[in-house]
Amino acid sequence: MSLSPPPVLAINMCSSPGTQIPHKADSTVRYLDYEGTFTLIRHGESKGNVRPVWAGQSNDELSDHGKKQAEALGKSFKEKGKKFEVIYVSDLSRAKQTADAIRQWHAEPKPLLKEDRNLREISFGDADGKPYVAEAPSGKTLEELYSQDIFPHIRDRNGRFPNGESKDDVAKRAEKVIRELIIPIVKGEEEYIKKKRGQEGVKESAPDARVAIVSHGVFLRELLYALHRQNASLAEYKYLDTTGWTEVKIQLKVPENATTKPESLPINLEVTDINRSEHLKELKR
Repeated sequence: MSLSPPPVLAINMCSSPGTQIPHKADSTVRYLDYEGTFTLIRHGESKGNVRPVWAGQSNDELSDHGKKQAEALGKSFKEKGKKFEVIYVSDLSRAKQTADAIRQWHAEPKPLLKEDRNLREISFGDADGKPYVAEAPSGKTLEELYSQDIFPHIRDRNGRFPNGESKDDVAKRAEKVIRELIIPIVKGEEEYIKKKRGQEGVKESAPDARVAIVSHGVFLRELLYALHRQNASLAEYKYLDTTGWTEVKIQLKVPENATTKPESLPINLEVTDINRSEHLKELKR
């Protein structure tokens, strides 16, 4: 965190497709600058991915190949010299196993691990663990299909399986994660960031946060979209590979005498890497 005069124009730079809208700053106000780098990682291949089934919040473990993917990612990060203060991870097994592999390969001092159920995958409700069905068979209502444990793919954003979540529901959960986790991380106020920095004797101006978030495909896409909304920009993200990683840099400018809550302020967002998976190129089943 640093104290600096505001720029005349703070422009949102982003490597993903979309329209960028600049934020103008009041030249008479001094701002506190906060920055953080977030590496967003999808878990390795799970047993549910292989079958395939609706693997939302069912607690599948990694497949043997998924374990190799996680090891390859951890090794790749070590070779790149990537370091994290904290790894935040969904509390589902496939995500935790992936995070454990990353931490195992990480150089000393090791990052802290923090589980967060808000980072879980979308809930498919009654469909969780049931066979994946791409298209609805003709001649039957959805209610009839559901009663037979047939759950066709839902294509819109507000549809949900019985007792499950819609994509719009996950979007709201992602916005909660921004408010309650990401912004406090950027400001150096999140519990585990403070704990880690205390262990390392960081007492004065805190360094820019560098953390990993290990989660799931649908949730991570909704998190990226939510970040773009807070940045007033547009983007499109498609399929995320297992152990694929996307990196974003977030800058938050808080007026020195702000009355607005930091989580309500616009962010400057730079997407530097999207769905990187070169660590999988030489990996064989």
